[in-house]
Amino acid sequence: MIDLYSYPKRENQTWIRMTLLVVFVLIFTSLKTIRFPIPYPAGLFAINYDQGVIKRALVGSILFPGDSPISYATIVLVSLAIFLFLLFLLATTAAQILRSHPELFLIVLLYASSFSVVFLASTTGYFDHILLIVAFLSVLPTSVKLRILSVLILGSVAIFIHEAAIVMVMPVMYFSMYLKLKSFGFKVVLPVVAIVGAIHVGLTYWVANCGILSVEEAETLRESLQARADFELIDLPFQVLSTTPAMESLHTFRTINTIAHVDSIIVVLPVLAPLLAVTFIALRQGAADSATIVSAAAAALSPIALRFFGYDIHRWDSIALCTTYLTLSIVLREILGPNPVQLAWQHITPCLTVLLIVGASTSAYLFLGQDIRGFPFLGARSDIVDFLLGQ
Repeated sequence: MIDLYSYPKRENQTWIRMTLLVVFVLIFTSLKTIRFPIPYPAGLFAINYDQGVIKRALVGSILFPGDSPISYATIVLVSLAIFLFLLFLLATTAAQILRSHPELFLIVLLYASSFSVVFLASTTGYFDHILLIVAFLSVLPTSVKLRILSVLILGSVAIFIHEAAIVMVMPVMYFSMYLKLKSFGFKVVLPVVAIVGAIHVGLTYWVANCGILSVEEAETLRESLQARADFELIDLPFQVLSTTPAMESLHTFRTINTIAHVDSIIVVLPVLAPLLAVTFIALRQGAADSATIVSAAAAALSPIALRFFGYDIHRWDSIALCTTYLTLSIVLREILGPNPVQLAWQHITPCLTVLLIVGASTSAYLFLGQDIRGFPFLGARSDIVDFLLGQ
């Protein structure tokens, strides 16, 4: 059984109005920078299993099977549909939180207006969106058996979509499974988590290290796919196919930029810190043990570790905001319950208001010179705006 609204309804219906406002803010924030997929993710959509099972080729194999034409318009429509579905899940999570915890309205609004949503809108077509959707869907089942199955099956699918799933989103999936299992005791938790974990680690190792091509094979695949595509396939997506995680990590360490890492944390901190603070306060109120607290921290912050495996530092930190938001919702639903989060709101509301303004106005480097546009979002070139205006 799947129940998005598992708490008893309160008599006060202000949460509905709050949710509608959050939806508006999510849309408003997305319009700052939403655009069509850039060449790199568009190229990943084209990759398939023509040369065997290789990493990151599941989506392309489903979308463009056999000898079917590879259409950029199709990639655009699918990418926008994926992004809109992710926005729907973010809004649904907001409704779930606000229905039982309307006192957290500013916290939810803080995320809805944050750099995380801006960055997700700027990166339509990236498989990160699908992985986040998988994470949100995996925590919906309320029964123990369905939760285990959802983590096992959806986690396995996520690995074939992108091998970084095991670091990016699977810790939050495991956290939700752990919470369902912990009441059965350590003797149940350990073997279940160990079995599911072993399956996922094995799949990740195989896909990331064995599901790769030589440089020559990757170039041959690119040439064969180019004959079917109606847009130019750049080299980068195919270079990824011939690179192992160890090689990527080694190159990242050799070119590490400490200032960029610090700058990225500063960008997300006005939103990340309050989300984490409320999560840990809710854990303390729910009398969570130390293992649960550590698991929650790992679930929330795991994407940050990807900064040592790839160059897109802001990308990982913005995704960490999203996983922290999901972790908070899990803690509120499954540990704290309908009890209000006990905070000195009269003292912290001014601070949260300032942080909301800072978080909503934060600007940072995106991809290929993409800017965060100011209202009414028509002042800079936008593929989508041009498309809607018929230019």
